[in-house]
Amino acid sequence: SNDPDTQLHVKNTGGIELRLEADSNNSGQEDSFVRFYTDGKTQEGIVGMDNNNSSTLFSGNTENAMVLGCVSNLPVVLATNNTERVQVTAAGQFLVGIGSSTSPESGGSNGVGEFVGSSSGRLNALRLSNTNTVSSGTASTAIVFGAHTNGARDNAVIEVQNTANGGDAMELQFHVRDNANALQK
Repeated sequence: SNDPDTQLHVKNTGGIELRLEADSNNSGQEDSFVRFYTDGKTQEGIVGMDNNNSSTLFSGNTENAMVLGCVSNLPVVLATNNTERVQVTAAGQFLVGIGSSTSPESGGSNGVGEFVGSSSGRLNALRLSNTNTVSSGTASTAIVFGAHTNGARDNAVIEVQNTANGGDAMELQFHVRDNANALQK
């Protein structure tokens, strides 16, 4: 463009493709990514492909993956319609339906995920579904609560079970682990 809006401005009346291709001859294991810096490189974000090489784009094993994130101690935010919808905080909490001006509520600093919404009627904050059609036997959907105690991970289960012998017979079950370390209904 003869009059660019920014330092890099690619313009066409048809479609445009921006391509970053690493390891085009498939002889090595090279990464392909875009790195974003602000404030004198004190804030850093990365999006791209982390290939199977000796280094990874983030701490931990992100090899052979499409990656998106902050290297800096900042959240990752997804937005639609000019509004924040999802945030992964710098501490790793996964927040859905909450704006940056709202702090996590019941989970507090110990919470891993939180779904927040507002409705004058029923609020379906989370729906878990098993799409299996039951023609014989049972199918179920469960929420499992676990803490690594006495070698067991699943300490409590809330389960909705659909049995074929009763058509659409639904059963809501609560299971808790007893002193003998066995799940009980």
